[in-house]
Amino acid sequence: MTCTKNIKIVIIICILFLSIGLVACSTKEDVSSNDVIFYNPNIVVANDDIVNITFLGKQKLGDIVGYMCSIENKSENNIKVYTKDTSLYNKKVELDLSYDIESNTKLNALMCVFDIKSLKDLCDIKGTICIETENSNEEIKEYSFELD
Repeated sequence: MTCTKNIKIVIIICILFLSIGLVACSTKEDVSSNDVIFYNPNIVVANDDIVNITFLGKQKLGDIVGYMCSIENKSENNIKVYTKDTSLYNKKVELDLSYDIESNTKLNALMCVFDIKSLKDLCDIKGTICIETENSNEEIKEYSFELD
């Protein structure tokens, strides 16, 4: 009888120990390294017969900071999407937004801003998003944007 009682106590202690371990694992996530700020409402830069470009918010993933966006190719052609003439605080800055998107496809992306390390520094950005057909490399449309 005492052997069974001892086994039950050991099992209970093991379960408690494992439970504490699981709780500790769930709290180890560094929330500050994965910050997200959602726009409410979202910022629509373009919505026509070619594309729908919508900015959803800002995100920080480790050392990467950028704008979350959704790009939908509404056309029957594959397109390339990229940025040009971008500035942050009226100073030229390079953005990492360059995607090939198949026809009638939606893509969620992060437009990374180089040399920015925090979300609070990510504001007052301006530029142009360009669309060109994938095969001809011919620019077919440009959309200006300004984001806080």
